Amino acid sequence: NVANSALIDPAEAILAAERLANHSLSLSPVIAEAHVVLAHGHASRFDWPAMRQALDDAKRCELDDARVHLMAATYIFSPNELFEQAIEEVAIAERLNPLLPGGAQARAGIFYLMEDFDGARKEWEKILGENPDRPMSQLGLGFAWLRLGDSARALEAFGRETVRVEGEAGIPVPDLTMEGLQGVAEFARLLTDLRESGVMYSSDYLLARLWVLAGAHE
Repeated sequence: NVANSALIDPAEAILAAERLANHSLSLSPVIAEAHVVLAHGHASRFDWPAMRQALDDAKRCELDDARVHLMAATYIFSPNELFEQAIEEVAIAERLNPLLPGGAQARAGIFYLMEDFDGARKEWEKILGENPDRPMSQLGLGFAWLRLGDSARALEAFGRETVRVEGEAGIPVPDLTMEGLQGVAEFARLLTDLRESGVMYSSDYLLARLWVLAGAHE
């Protein structure tokens, strides 16, 4: 969670968590949570074979960890378009831990990749209804509205997050017109500027999605 915030360098947070996880595993190799932490670290570096190995190690532990199933849904089944299996993995995770954060977010992402944009919208709206301070869900909602053809609601969803950030950063929010998806490109530039100035972290993956959606594949 710390790695997803703007408080410290995410890479440093991940390395610190990995050191603690490896220390825990040196004491006991059957701590599923430690293997999950290592899997997250590998995923952040796009080292998918190592991530799968860490998840397999976690599954062999005596106590099942809900996050193993959540990661399998997010990083293994969903990217390979095995959507039914991905949704089932999320359901298993939520049965194991009904309070697990991230289940609805994962399901929204799966629906989005399935091009069930209305299903994704409903999940993100549910998340934001329970906790409006969820920037990634706010961005996801904006993408969903954009793909549903409602640029006004997309702009509103994107604008909520940019206004919140602008108030903290003092960086002016650009005029996000949606003509030719120009607004998405402007939004990507804003997030890039915020990251480079050290105000707010945005992952390479998020920025890549924005640029692809804007048509700037290079």
